Amino acid sequence: RLDEALATELQDLKVGLTYHSIPVLARLGLLVPVIDGFDELLGVSGYDDAFSSLAGFLEQLEGQGQLLVSARSVYYEEEFLSRADDGKQPWEHIPVRVLDWEEDDRRNYLDRWAVKKRLSEENAAALRRRIGGVIGGENRDLTSKPLFFSWVVDLLNRNLEFSAGDDLLRQLVDDYMSREREEKLLDRRSRPLLTERQFERLMLELAEEMWNQDTRALDHRSVQQVAKYVVADEGLPEDVKRVVIEKMPSLAFLSQGVAHKPETGSFEHELFFFYFLGKVIAERLASAEGDMRIVLSRSALPEDVADRVARELSADARERLRELLDRLVDAGRREWHRTMQVRENAGLLVMALFRARGEVEDCTVESVVFPGSSLKKVQLTRCEFDGVTFRRTDLVSTRFVKCAVRETFFVEPLVRPGSTRLELDGIKIEHVSGICVQNEEANYDPSDIESVLKRCGAPVIFMASCFTPDAEVAPVYRKLVERLTRVYRRANPVYVDEDELPVLFKHSEWPTVERLLVAHGLVEKETPPQRGRPTTALRRRFLPAELMSGLNAKADVDKRIRAFWRALASEPPK
Repeated sequence: RLDEALATELQDLKVGLTYHSIPVLARLGLLVPVIDGFDELLGVSGYDDAFSSLAGFLEQLEGQGQLLVSARSVYYEEEFLSRADDGKQPWEHIPVRVLDWEEDDRRNYLDRWAVKKRLSEENAAALRRRIGGVIGGENRDLTSKPLFFSWVVDLLNRNLEFSAGDDLLRQLVDDYMSREREEKLLDRRSRPLLTERQFERLMLELAEEMWNQDTRALDHRSVQQVAKYVVADEGLPEDVKRVVIEKMPSLAFLSQGVAHKPETGSFEHELFFFYFLGKVIAERLASAEGDMRIVLSRSALPEDVADRVARELSADARERLRELLDRLVDAGRREWHRTMQVRENAGLLVMALFRARGEVEDCTVESVVFPGSSLKKVQLTRCEFDGVTFRRTDLVSTRFVKCAVRETFFVEPLVRPGSTRLELDGIKIEHVSGICVQNEEANYDPSDIESVLKRCGAPVIFMASCFTPDAEVAPVYRKLVERLTRVYRRANPVYVDEDELPVLFKHSEWPTVERLLVAHGLVEKETPPQRGRPTTALRRRFLPAELMSGLNAKADVDKRIRAFWRALASEPPK
């Protein structure tokens, strides 16, 4: 929980403040809390507690002050917007995205780096050529990460024999392990104390322990306990045990704690943590032993880990794909207290396996959630989806051919007619909550959703029979409500007296929409205390997707939403 994290940090810093003072200082603008890696709060208690904890903190800010939160992907942003938005606290969401490096950024870094290292022009040009041969293909995504690219540059400069293949991260890890074993972790005769497998096992066990404890850092005692277990299980000599246990917190891939927590250890970079954790999960998934629910219930699985799992299983996946899918489906099918977390992580792994395979035939997927991410360049043929949720999934280059769905829901999927193919027998419009055409805003109008699905090849006859309009809402009203929901995705409440949205609040038909929204309890009008002139605020009580789903006569929505749209349909525009 956020309060517990703040209390721990303040105690370690010995600043003489309690966590109760943080909201006050933040409101006054004297302090800006920064949460680096919000997903690390998503521990054993699951999403709801972590987000409600953050929502409670936001409520204490009373609409003042700032909070900076870093997250790993847009998935967490979407989860925040849907969970922390219960209408009680005022907030405004301003996304700040760290961009990947493009070719010009990498070239600029190399030029500066060569000058700093005093490389001759000839050596610098040779290094550029070697790097150019490394960063293509599947490695391009990795080398768009600034820190990883800097490591590649350093590695290639140090190791003239290094030549990268398809899996650059694996080769980088292997190089780090070899250097540590052969140059540093030696006995008195300069012989390696550990084999490659033993050294790797240390890192695997450490990554798994961090995953089990829902943390990215362990105190040195815990790190050494991991080493103690491994060396004992490996049956190493006593003198080797002592050296390995003592040096464990300072081995390759690991870094010492921050200034006020020097007695902690963590992986030097999250990519290393992802690499070893991915190998752990891949082994568990391939072994067909144990309950995958335990592994998948710990926390929100990073997409990089899912990709590493798929890469580790690439050989097995071609022969055993159905078996791997069955294990993941079975984990999500059984109900227990963390079912949703398991289904989301299982869905992320299924997507990664599909992307690694490219073309998948005759598979069945049940009881999982595809949480964002993409099925880029995947073709699924004669596959069945039962009880699956596609939540803001990128289907721009995905092809479903002769597939079928049953009780499967789509929440704002991203499509592109012409490259997206949705031959999904059994798809129902009432199970599609909005649709996003690439480079356009989400659309919730059932007739527009039907039109887009048809253009993507979805079965026309079936869909036409499953949708009956409830009432015809004037296009001007529908557009105004759509604009309002877009504003509500960034802030709650919204202020109608401000001049930033004249196309909405100054529109001649807006008073009718506002009156009905308030009358049906979908928004609440209030005048919060402000300096200067009075300001009217509209605080919403439902999520944007819920509000827009009311356009569909068969959608399962709150009766107040249904009544609002019916009332709006009965109001003729001026």
